[in-house]
Amino acid sequence: MSIHPSLLLLLLTFPIIAASGPDAHAVVAELAEQRIAEKTRKDLSAVMGDGYRLAHAASWFDTMKGTRSWMVGLDRAHNAHCDFDYKRDCSNGRCLAGAIWNYTNRMIDPYLSKDQRNEAVKLLIHLVADAHMPLNAGRTADQGGDTINVHVNFADFTNVNLHKAWEEKILDEMEGALYPGSYVQQDASGSADRMQFWRVSSHLLGTDLDQRYAGK
Repeated sequence: MSIHPSLLLLLLTFPIIAASGPDAHAVVAELAEQRIAEKTRKDLSAVMGDGYRLAHAASWFDTMKGTRSWMVGLDRAHNAHCDFDYKRDCSNGRCLAGAIWNYTNRMIDPYLSKDQRNEAVKLLIHLVADAHMPLNAGRTADQGGDTINVHVNFADFTNVNLHKAWEEKILDEMEGALYPGSYVQQDASGSADRMQFWRVSSHLLGTDLDQRYAGK
């Protein structure tokens, strides 16, 4: 049993979600989830388990790369020429484009173990979304915006770098406006606090919808 390559193709259809913080990754994964072909879903379930949702692994790469040195650089495809040439800019395969190529092949390789293919799927869910984030394929000189400071008060933060502002803080600003006084930002030190925020918010939203529309 192999996972159909359309899992990769369907994720590539969302370039408009050009950000790579945890919330944006979850949005891309949810959109992809809605467009999975039935055969792809069956093949995915064979490796990931029944009922598995792509959003579950949307930020797995970011949570693991701090403890897995081999992941460093796999989410970037920087170059110094304002264009990207695979042979020139990813000659050793250790870049975003090389990682997508490698883990696409591993995802559908029937000779790999289930755990190895499971990991390949989780990596691809994240990396394909990163491929649509402009700064993940930015200039080598500024490390994809990491060395450019942004003095704009996005989400009550100042002096973050351009990469951070693009992938998290602009979205934090929007979400914070929707939930004034209670929103927990994406880089909050306590992940449990953020989970609790969304748990409470989801419950309140569901209650509100029930009151408005249930039985009417």
